[in-house]
Amino acid sequence: METKSVADTPRVSVIVPVYNRRDYVRLTLESIRAQTFTDYEVIVVDDGSTDGSVDVAQEFAAADPRFRSVTQENAGCATARNHGLTLSSPESEFIIFLDSDDLWTPDALESLVYAAEKSPNAALVYSPIENIVFIDDAGNVQERDPVRFQPYSEIFSQLFGRRVTREDCDSAPLLYMATCCFILTPGSALIRKAALNGMQFDTSISIIEDWEFWVRFSEGRQFQHLTNPIYHYRMHDGSISKNYARKAMYLKMAYHKLGCSEALSPENRKLARQAFKKHPHYQILLVRGWRRQELKERHWANALRLSLRILKFRLRALKATS
Repeated sequence: METKSVADTPRVSVIVPVYNRRDYVRLTLESIRAQTFTDYEVIVVDDGSTDGSVDVAQEFAAADPRFRSVTQENAGCATARNHGLTLSSPESEFIIFLDSDDLWTPDALESLVYAAEKSPNAALVYSPIENIVFIDDAGNVQERDPVRFQPYSEIFSQLFGRRVTREDCDSAPLLYMATCCFILTPGSALIRKAALNGMQFDTSISIIEDWEFWVRFSEGRQFQHLTNPIYHYRMHDGSISKNYARKAMYLKMAYHKLGCSEALSPENRKLARQAFKKHPHYQILLVRGWRRQELKERHWANALRLSLRILKFRLRALKATS
């Protein structure tokens, strides 16, 4: 694929929101700089970090004209992403939001842009969860949790009572996105910028603001999935996605919002409400949040009962995936 080294009108705008990720953001930015596709700009938005993360971003900006470093007062990831979006080149054709602790393979952008060129009707190109590589703090590959990161085709098959393929999700993304977010992380999805029509992330919610964004973005559009792995998703103690109690709370809020959304048909609103009750990962999140509180208050018997309940959910989920 022919690419340009540096351009005033980059084809791809990469937005990287950062908050206290000094230990990881350098590796993330290096993975961008190592891309085989080079016609891009990078806007690193520091969300009020206190650990020197901004110093790393400024170092890259000083060494490579494609990188820009901007700062804002701490306002959350959604606000940082929106900030970067407003600063992106008006001439860029695609936009992508990469988390500051994750990594791309060297051919990530090339694969995404190539797929987008081959699928001009697709508003978005993404890498399915089956192709995501999970890594730990040190970058070591980890085995995928079969419950927490259950393939979405299996979740949808349980909800809809029939086999659901990636092609089904691509052709009718709103139907399936409204019941369960099948894009694990924004950094695995390349958006055709013209399809945004001014759409931004909802700053009133956090942790799962990307899912709420995808639901709105899915309406009346088509997606396209990749078949090759391009993304390394880091799991660590500071990961927002491991904050069980907060994530469970916002999941419940989001499902309630979807269950009442006028953008969805009555049937899809009902499916969204059912998904929250049926998907074992969300149930485990809820119970883990409760268990953590019981342990904090030293209610050992209650914590044990909740642990058994989590085990029950996991066994049921494993049985469904076997």
